[in-house]
Amino acid sequence: SNTFCLPHLESLYSLCADLRLGCIWTSPTRQQMSLVNKFRSGLKGVKVNELYGYTKNFQQEHMPMSQLPGKVDSGLAAYKKKYIDTGSPVPLYQVLGYGFILAYALAWPQEYKHFCAERDAKLAGEKH
Repeated sequence: SNTFCLPHLESLYSLCADLRLGCIWTSPTRQQMSLVNKFRSGLKGVKVNELYGYTKNFQQEHMPMSQLPGKVDSGLAAYKKKYIDTGSPVPLYQVLGYGFILAYALAWPQEYKHFCAERDAKLAGEKH
């Protein structure tokens, strides 16, 4: 079956906490978890090629674009109040952490090609 499945958000949070990344990944609010659970429960039986349509319909139903500017502004104001105004090092950790993840994701295709070429050379008995 080619259905799409999301990992449990709670287990991802506990993994990040185990890795001491709690400053990067904060615990979601009850309202956010409710929305995630609705999205995840609606994914049951959705085929991969139907995922874009499902996601678009869910977004239009639960998060209309007219509310986006206000939510972004209030989110940025809350972030500034919580981290910037208090002089917390968390924004630095977030930039470094997400920068590392982005750099790794961008470098992965090239590394994978190199790994495959090296593996194929070993299988063919050549030195790489």
